[in-house]
Order: sequence, then structure tokens, then C-alpha cells
Amino acid sequence: MIVARSIAADHNDLIHDVAYDFYGKRLATCSSDQTVKEGAGVKGDAAVDVSACQRRKKPRLELPGEVLGLFKDRADPFAWDDDKSLHGGRVRTFAHEPGVWASYVFISSAKQSETGSLIAYVCRDFDYLRVQDPSTCHVSLSRTVKLRHHWIQPMVESLRARIAPYPRFRICFGSLDVYTNTEKTRTFLSAKVHNGIGNLEELVGEIDTCMMEYDLPLFYDNPSFHMSVAWCDASEEAQLQQSLHELQVRFDDFLTRHPSCAAVDTHSGSVWKVTWAHPEFGQVLATCSYDRMATVWEELVAGKSSGGIPNGGQQERGWQQSHWLKRTSLVDSRTSVTDVKFAPKQLGLQLATCSADGMVRVYEAPDVMNLSQWSLQSDINCRMPLSCLSWNYSFNRNHPPMLAVGSDDPGPSATGKVHVYEYCEGSRRWTRVETVVTIADPVHDLAFAPSVGRSHYLLGIASRDVRILSFKPLQPDIMMSQLQDGVAARFETKVVAQFDDHNTQAWRVSWNIIGTILASSGDDGCVRLWKANYMGIWKCIATLQGDGGVVQGDKLSTADTSSFAGQMGTAGGVVTPVYGQLGHTPLGGRVPWH
Repeated sequence: MIVARSIAADHNDLIHDVAYDFYGKRLATCSSDQTVKEGAGVKGDAAVDVSACQRRKKPRLELPGEVLGLFKDRADPFAWDDDKSLHGGRVRTFAHEPGVWASYVFISSAKQSETGSLIAYVCRDFDYLRVQDPSTCHVSLSRTVKLRHHWIQPMVESLRARIAPYPRFRICFGSLDVYTNTEKTRTFLSAKVHNGIGNLEELVGEIDTCMMEYDLPLFYDNPSFHMSVAWCDASEEAQLQQSLHELQVRFDDFLTRHPSCAAVDTHSGSVWKVTWAHPEFGQVLATCSYDRMATVWEELVAGKSSGGIPNGGQQERGWQQSHWLKRTSLVDSRTSVTDVKFAPKQLGLQLATCSADGMVRVYEAPDVMNLSQWSLQSDINCRMPLSCLSWNYSFNRNHPPMLAVGSDDPGPSATGKVHVYEYCEGSRRWTRVETVVTIADPVHDLAFAPSVGRSHYLLGIASRDVRILSFKPLQPDIMMSQLQDGVAARFETKVVAQFDDHNTQAWRVSWNIIGTILASSGDDGCVRLWKANYMGIWKCIATLQGDGGVVQGDKLSTADTSSFAGQMGTAGGVVTPVYGQLGHTPLGGRVPWH
């Protein structure tokens, strides 16, 4: 076994997880530097940073100049006029009172020229829409309230004192939606905030505290943060709803051509895991983080090249331009989301997450063409902090969907650290069908093996050691004779292999595509490959160091290296292969087939 390629992921901190796509040609990585990077694996394309920026120490957030310089440009600040032609067709929502000013807290658009281009591109040919002036585009953080003139400056000072300690952050807009004002006089086409919602909610909490001091109304419950880009009369709402899909297509197309307009942070905390969806659903990634969110990303492409290799040969996938767009953030968890996995494609586009509060949540995208909408299908309270989960990808019509979860809680547990759940179609609930009580050490990772003709399931577990468990479904008559806590046992469970070669802790396990080889990594800095022979005995077939070198004592034999003879140069140097053969059998006719 030799290294095919070393890839520099260009992260600035510890890398927590890596994941190949279905075809094994694109690699995604996530790190404590709060970024997710995607690049090609085998072909070696330059990595593409999913996030356009990273969270760094920046100046504290300042209030917009429109608030600090309120009314200073007016000769008579008490003058007023109700002529709606002077206000772009808008009408006053409450009667004018001398000395009382309509006020609200907002975040203004920092990229007015790009925002103006976006609005013009999206709203062209829609004559009934009145576009917003880019200089007035904003995200509201409070209701419109009435302030006495002498309250304005104390209110500004109070807001500044509460908001100033917050670090600078970015928000991005991922989809369009239709809103109506409280008075039902105008309908708005708005871009919804998809990134930075948690930061905005924290700011709203501080702003509401200031509002309470002045006995003013608080912001909406469960607010939907957005930036209005155009509006029309309330009577034209139905027409706007019918045009929403076409407007969204234009919106996505503009962001694809101008990705800087949607620059975002991936997460506001360390990113623990990254996973790919099946390519049947497009190029889709999911990540999870310490910031209590799981995020779904989709790659948007501007179009295919007319021929040859585009962009001077810098890309080999045939796309002229691509951009990763955050589609949604799943924010149901109240603690760190520790793992995220897409379900087998037979179940549709489903996503499971687990978190440190012991909850497993299963989401589904009802429309695979609209990844902004995900619904929570079910949740499972495992009653223990969770660190990892795995779908069983080898289920069939006789066996319903299965999930395995593991806990890295260092404390003792009477029920073990690994639980297996099965979905019951009748009750539409997940039921625990197996508990592995023999594993009492913290579990860092686990993975079901793909099944190619097996009558049982294999589960690889990374803990203090590496274990491989076998779950063999029982016949109905045997199930009733083996009761566990009054419930019929579903599987015959046994440990088929156990290895402590990593010396301290094993951290990751992963199967090959046919489920015959298990790879594990641990604190010893090595990756070990395990495979069973025809008698079912598991042995280590290769041990690789972090730099790709073979550990002493595990060198390949002459027969093993003969398959690489064509890769050797005349001077003995090795030309790095893209594909390698693990072993060589000189007498193929004597192979004991099984």
C-alpha cells in the first residue's frame, strides 16, 4: 500500500472530518477554523473554500450612520407632509404627532452597488414591482416605534452600550419570499436571511431589553429576518406569488455569477463533521458545528463549457463557474451538533443529526428542487450525550431503516455506549432494538458496512479499541424466545473482531464501497486497514503513517509490490499512481472462492 496523493487542505486549525463524494473524486473537509473546503480528490483540483470569509477578530459592530445622524440634514426637523407622491406611493401607518418620530433599529446593506445590480437583475420586466433604493435596503431588528424627540439620544446611547460588545459578523440571503406589512397596505419581495440568524436573534434580545425600558413594543416572536428589495400594492400579492419562482431563479443565477454578493461564514464555531448527499440529488453537502446548527449547502453552476477543459485547465469537471450556496440551517438543537449523515437514497432526501443533548433528529426535504425547505420528521431521545451516528445503507424490504448512535460520555452507563434504532412504519416512530452493553468506553465514531449479499449487518466502532460487530436478524420463533426487558430480541449480536493496535484511542472508522475493508485511525498517527479472510478472521492488511510511509513490520511482501512494478522508474523512484492494487495472487485458479 502506498500513498496515491497528499492534499493540502489549507485549513488554519485542526481538521475534524473529511468526506469523499459518491464517485470518490471530490473531497470536503471541515475544521476548527470554522470553514468547510471542497476540492477534487483524485484529480487534484485546487480546493474551493465553501465560505468566502472566516471569522476573525474585527472592529466592534457600529450603529448605522442613519441612526447616529438622525434628522441632522433637515432645516426644520418638525416639518411634515402626508403627500404620498413625495414618499414613493407609501402612506403613513399612524397619525403624525408633533415631537414624535417613527423610529426603528436596522442593519443597512454594506454593498450598495452590488445590491443595486442584484435588484435590477431580479426585478427587470416586472413592471408592477417598485424597486427599493439600494441605500435604503436593510434588515430590521425592531418594530417601528414612536419616540419622543428627547428620547432619541438616550435610546441611541443605550443601544450602543448593549450592541458594542458583540463581534462583527456577516449575514447572507439564500432565498426570496413574500411579506406583507402589518397594515396590509403593501406587499414586499424580500431576500430571507439564511446565515447569521443566531447572531441576529441575540442582538434582538438586547434591543428588546432597551425597548422594555421605554415601554415600547418588542420585536416579533420567531422573527423571519429579511431585506426587502421591491414592493407592490397589497392587491397585487397574488400576482407576486405567481412570479416568485421565476424571481428565485434569477436570484440564484445572479449569485452564481457574482458569488461575492453572497459571501458568508459557514459556522460560528468549530465544524465537526461534513458529509455528501447521493449525487441523485445534485451536489449537496451537510455540515454540523459547535454553534448548534446543521447546515445544508448546494453547489450552483453557471453552465457547462462548450468543449475541452475550461478556465485554462484549472477545472476538470466541465463547469465554467461554480459557487456553494447555503440553502438552510437547522437550528432545533440547543447544544452542539456532533454528527450529521444523509439517509440512503431509497428513503428520499433525508438527513439525520445527533447532538450533545442526546437527541437524534431526522429531517426531510419534501421537494428536492427546493433545499431551503426541510421538515422535522421525527426525533429520538437517546438519554445520553451523543457523538456519532450511522445509517444502515444495506436495508431491504424485509428490514426497515436502521440507525446506530454512539456516546463519548466518559461516565459509566448501565445501558452501554452504542444503541441501534429501527423505524416502525406502523407507529411511525423509531424504536430501540439493540443495546451493545459490552462497550463501556467512550465511542468516537461508528459506521455500518455496505452489504453485498450478506445475510447480516456489520458495524465498525472506534473507541478505546476498534471493534466490528455482527447483527444477524433472528427468525420470528427465535425472537419470541429471547426477550430483552420484555421486548423480543431482533438480532443476534456478537463481536467478530476487536483490535487495540492504535494503543490508546481510535477516532475514525470507514468502510470501502463493498464493505469488505475497514479503515481506522487513532492516536498513534496511523491508518490501519482490516480485512477478513475466507474463514472470517479479521487481520490488519496495511498500516500507513500520516506521511504515507509504511510502518516497520508491516512492509508489503514481494508478491504485494509486484503489482506496482509498472510504476517504478529506472532509478528506483516511485511514480505516484492514481489507483493501486492492494495484493497480487499469482495462482488465481487456486483462490478459495466464498
